[in-house]
Amino acid sequence: MKRIKFIIVLIIITYTSGIKSQNATANRRIADKFNLSGIQSYANNQFAEAVQYFDTAILYNKSEADYYRNRADAESALGKNVKALYDLHTCIALQPENYRYQYLAANIYQKIKAYDSAIYTYSKVINLIKDRSGDDLVNTYFNRGNTYLKQEKNELAIIDYDSSISIKLTHYPAYANRGIALYKLNRNDEACIDWYIASINGVEIADVNFKSNCKDFKVPDSLISALNAVTNSIKTKQPTDGKALSQNGDVILTEPEEMPEFPGGEEEMMKYLIKSIKYPQIARRAEISGCVYVTFVVERDGTVTNPRILRGIGGGCDEECLRVVKNMPKWKPGKQKGKIVAVQFNMPVKFTLGG
Repeated sequence: MKRIKFIIVLIIITYTSGIKSQNATANRRIADKFNLSGIQSYANNQFAEAVQYFDTAILYNKSEADYYRNRADAESALGKNVKALYDLHTCIALQPENYRYQYLAANIYQKIKAYDSAIYTYSKVINLIKDRSGDDLVNTYFNRGNTYLKQEKNELAIIDYDSSISIKLTHYPAYANRGIALYKLNRNDEACIDWYIASINGVEIADVNFKSNCKDFKVPDSLISALNAVTNSIKTKQPTDGKALSQNGDVILTEPEEMPEFPGGEEEMMKYLIKSIKYPQIARRAEISGCVYVTFVVERDGTVTNPRILRGIGGGCDEECLRVVKNMPKWKPGKQKGKIVAVQFNMPVKFTLGG
């Protein structure tokens, strides 16, 4: 009799676990849809509406760090920075090795003038970043330098701007701000050189500072020669009416009557992503997971062009996402009024540990 009861209990537990698993999967799908709606509202500057969507996504799935991060962005846009920080600290608790959440928190600390907290958090980010030559490290040194500059700690600011420039020689905003720190220390000629370099590379504040404070400064011929090789910039081709053109010269639409479709539909696209994505080892070791949001153009012939990351998670996931998107087969193109058109397409690509 006891054995029969045990078997019945075991069956009930197993059945209940199966139901819970099915419910969890369904909840994640619902949460993802609300999250995507929130991102679209955010992109349209409808921040309060975006917060409501992210609230609902979190109700369905409380363990997805990206939902809290997205809500933090919307809250910060509404000026609710304390709430945004609370959400970012939830992200950090869920993924302590993902430095991007700490970087965003540091930016908000700087924004609300909690400078010591900002510097402390930027310093943590610098220690967490594994790629010692990438833009993330460049930007973190730059922003910590900006925080020091706001505190009038100009020597420390210069050290951070030096670090930023040493990693990326073409990070011209760092030249502009280093010039400010140098000028405050009465190192005027050095400041003018930095402002000159930044100004000829399009940094407006550097141009203003150079014209206002360097009227008697003569730019050395040696510097002009060294800077003679102008950095080539890729300019987006634009038609006369201001509409963006694709690589093939077609006008790009964002909301056509008929959206492009992956061959075989959404289910086949999911199979393609699962088969193609190779989880980066750096991200796996750092326990980085979440959604990479990517945008690309589906041309009139169905080819995928110009993939770009709208929002990344680091750890090599962004690069892997771009690789997989670039290798996609031809899509069924979008249509407008019965005619095939080029379409800008946005989508999330989810990286899940253990998946």
